[in-house]
Amino acid sequence: MVFSPVLSYPTIDKIELITDNFYLSPDNYFRNLPEYFRGEKVREKSIYNSPICNMTIKPDFHNVPTLKLSFNPNKNEIEKVQKEFRRVGIDFPILESKLVRVDIERHQQLQFGLIGYHSILGQSKSGKHINAIVQDSFRIGSESNGIQFYDKSAQLKLETPKIIRAETQIKGMEYLRKNGITTMETLLNADVKQLMKLYNQPKVLYLRNLEKMQGIQGKV
Repeated sequence: MVFSPVLSYPTIDKIELITDNFYLSPDNYFRNLPEYFRGEKVREKSIYNSPICNMTIKPDFHNVPTLKLSFNPNKNEIEKVQKEFRRVGIDFPILESKLVRVDIERHQQLQFGLIGYHSILGQSKSGKHINAIVQDSFRIGSESNGIQFYDKSAQLKLETPKIIRAETQIKGMEYLRKNGITTMETLLNADVKQLMKLYNQPKVLYLRNLEKMQGIQGKV
């Protein structure tokens, strides 16, 4: 992925979806792992992980076998993911599958490194939240959703310095549904306006005072 210093449209950085409508071939590539509680085996899950996607099959709360798939569409397009899961012996209607997590990100080169903005971000906090703050990252939100800023230049040792990523993390079908995103198909059909609305929700919840603050160059 190319990291432009100029703020651009939001892109989807991570997708997690679930479905109980799948076919698993007897000669699949999945690995079975038991899960224990207080020393007793309570259930078994099957996993397959690769650089293209990660998959887990295990019973849900109603004891229905359910598949969870996660992948990064910035690195692997959906057609490549489909080819991969069919290759390893599983098939399902990915477009109809229910979304349980969507991460959306934007990048911009700022005047200072991220630590230079910790004070502004700290003063901008609003609502009930959980903090996770270190030198090169700043996350605020809840277990269900949040927004994280981190220094992509420092993380990847990019030649262009001070490129900061702002990443919105939306977890849970209910929150996604409120924004009109329910399945893989609705996400693929979402326009920039919808993605921006979804991207901005955690910022509105947890950094409500950010727009009032002065002295930050550009908006992330």
